[in-house]
Amino acid sequence: MTAVALPVGADPLFALLASVDQIDEWAARLPDYRIGDRRLVVTHTRDRRSEAAFLADGLGVGAVSISRLDRLEPHLARGDLIVVLASATARVHSAACPAAGPLATLHRLLRAGVEIWGITGPRPNSVADHCHDAIAVPHGDPGIGLKSHQLIAQLLVRRTEDAPVARTTA
Repeated sequence: MTAVALPVGADPLFALLASVDQIDEWAARLPDYRIGDRRLVVTHTRDRRSEAAFLADGLGVGAVSISRLDRLEPHLARGDLIVVLASATARVHSAACPAAGPLATLHRLLRAGVEIWGITGPRPNSVADHCHDAIAVPHGDPGIGLKSHQLIAQLLVRRTEDAPVARTTA
């Protein structure tokens, strides 16, 4: 499990620049999820719906609310990828039943071998903790976090368009 922890209190642009290597790595790998039987799913918390829709559209897939991820769970398997966009203030757990809800679904998918990448707010946060890789924007200002998530989605789409498909099906 790897993560990019951006410096707290740094200028938001500097913080975003610090994650460019991670964005490039993801962009290079994303085309692999559009070949063969591998699935790519973009999921989001309520406050990241438009950013997820932009990313999903740019990658040629659909976006689904994280609260509905359990409905996709039976269709996902080892080798598939979920990209999660979530803010620091997003409520993604069920206080009444910790064994249910989006975090429990992410945990089960993680254990089943589904790769999970997160674009989240500052650490510590429960969504980033349930991801193989995460870009955690450290700024607590919701507006800066939102703008950072928008820029990350835009960079992923642009860089994915330029990335060659690394693997081919046999």
